[in-house]
Amino acid sequence: LGWSVFAGDRSKVTWSDAYDADTIDVVSGQYSGTDPTHPKWCAVGPPSTTSIFDTDSSGDILVASASVAATMPAVRSTQTSAFAISACYCPSYDLETGEPCVGMSGAAADVCCAIHEEFVQMVGVVYYWTIRICDINNYDRVRTPGSPDGCAVPYRRVLPQQRFVLRVECPPGGGCESAGQNRIKYVDITVDSDLPSWKETHPCRYTESPSAVWPTVSASETLSGGTRVDYKVWWQQPVKINKSLKQQIDVCYSNSAAQVYFFKVGTIKTADAFAIASKFPSHADVKTVRYAGAQGSFTMYSGISGADPSPYDANPFSGKAMAYFMSYDREPLWGTGATLKTLEAHLGFDKTLPFDAQTQMDSECQRFSGRPSTALVAKNPLWMAQVPGAENNNSKYQTFSGENQNQYITVNMAGVVAVCYCAIISDSNICEIPSNWIYAGRLTIQGPEGSKQWEFNLHVVVKLEVTGWGLSSNDRLRIIPFSDECSDFDGNPASDTSSFKVGCPADQGLDCQYPTETEDIPLKAFSGPGMDRVGEPHAITITSAQVFDEYTHIEFTDPIHHLISEGDTITIDYSSIIINGKAKADETPIEKHAVYMFSGEYEFQDTVYEAGEELETYQVGHKVSLVVNDGVVEPNMLSIPIGWPIASRPNMLSIP
Repeated sequence: LGWSVFAGDRSKVTWSDAYDADTIDVVSGQYSGTDPTHPKWCAVGPPSTTSIFDTDSSGDILVASASVAATMPAVRSTQTSAFAISACYCPSYDLETGEPCVGMSGAAADVCCAIHEEFVQMVGVVYYWTIRICDINNYDRVRTPGSPDGCAVPYRRVLPQQRFVLRVECPPGGGCESAGQNRIKYVDITVDSDLPSWKETHPCRYTESPSAVWPTVSASETLSGGTRVDYKVWWQQPVKINKSLKQQIDVCYSNSAAQVYFFKVGTIKTADAFAIASKFPSHADVKTVRYAGAQGSFTMYSGISGADPSPYDANPFSGKAMAYFMSYDREPLWGTGATLKTLEAHLGFDKTLPFDAQTQMDSECQRFSGRPSTALVAKNPLWMAQVPGAENNNSKYQTFSGENQNQYITVNMAGVVAVCYCAIISDSNICEIPSNWIYAGRLTIQGPEGSKQWEFNLHVVVKLEVTGWGLSSNDRLRIIPFSDECSDFDGNPASDTSSFKVGCPADQGLDCQYPTETEDIPLKAFSGPGMDRVGEPHAITITSAQVFDEYTHIEFTDPIHHLISEGDTITIDYSSIIINGKAKADETPIEKHAVYMFSGEYEFQDTVYEAGEELETYQVGHKVSLVVNDGVVEPNMLSIPIGWPIASRPNMLSIP
């Protein structure tokens, strides 16, 4: 007696239908009944998985030989739950003859492994896992029979340095162990991250990334996700991911505490952007600071999730955080000696916005010493932010108004400010490690440049010119005695009623009079919407925008440089911008965000997502520069420092 092995002409794989859901007790999360799992078998026909796998190009029969590895088709983005399939192998078998295909070649062998019924050998089970990012106090799938899933609409991303609970969804058919020996860890992504998990160099086989910040250092080594077999959840010690925006970290899971058994079950991304709120709800009369010299608050917003992806999609806030304002285009603090520049000019962001702009701004925030200018804000860093209530409370709002939410801020100088943020706070209420500071965004503090001196001849009609940030024709000017302060009488100082006259020149001098005690002098904005530099209307409009990686060229109907000069700041009317040929109502949240980036204005996100709120925006603006082609300045064009990589580059058009 004996046996021998023949090399077949065909070696292929396919898979079964997806396993049916296990029978599980909803309260205990344990298997229920004598036959709780419901696998699917091989050789029973084509798999009904077209809604799961993208087989449009690959089909569902794949070559898998000694020299060719089969690559499974991608899972469709619409598949959101874990699942399992049986792996089915065809050993060069012909169903019609019941014999292996030996010695065949070419077209003669095409009868082998041609139909799904010939894949007679089940060689294993393939588990597909999913993960969910949940609130720190709302993560259970079921608490009692019939109750809703606490994480039914998970977050797509995590907010940097904010606590969340991770839930690993177990695939049916025995994907998860039931004794509570499972573990989780977070590892940095490397070139080996997509290798099989049994490879020695796979990151899941090494220690956890320091970017995973647990309340207890050894939590990932000791904490179990529980004994349920439908999901595992690490709620006892919510974790933080200490990475900046638009970063990623892999999630590794094991049904054992041993390092060698960890395998990758997903990737977590940090939010694309921080969102700013228009106010803090309990102090709704005090808005987010917008005007130099005026009292305001500073509040961030999160906890956004939904059917359509949003750049702001992330978990809400919990615990404490710090922030400080850094002058972006006003204070010349960067450089040395006589070459001091603003931060914007120092980095060259007045001309281009490179792909690593976030990293560069993070680095500036992390050079903490001397950055929080008290000339800009007297209390800088700002007051501590503290989510009210118990330790496990979370909130969509995080306001920097002290632990009791009763302190406000005043920005002393107009200009664009950069916001630096840290939520890795020590027991002594400080951000101890400079590298934990993250750049969180910009906003314009509106108002005049200040410290301006005018000299005029006596008894002649004069015109005052005021320069600044975010000025409009709705602004007013009040001239007060030299010995008084603009802050007198809660920002309502009395006019100087004897040193000048208003309403001049006038017919026979009748309307040329001394001001009243509360005389407000109207202003006219130069180069405002449809206005030129002397306040006269013009009809020049934007016709097109050519988007590059780090900047965008804007073309106008007529020469523009007599209206807007290099170094000026502009915003573009959001309603006039068409993206990808879509009507406003059809824009996705990502497209809408791109339009606002292009416009130089941004939405206060609480006015987008909170019921009953009227949409409000805030300014950031774009510095403009000249467009030079072959040494010639283009008279109808300007460049703004905003761009997109070609893979995600939108088609923009601004029209009247």
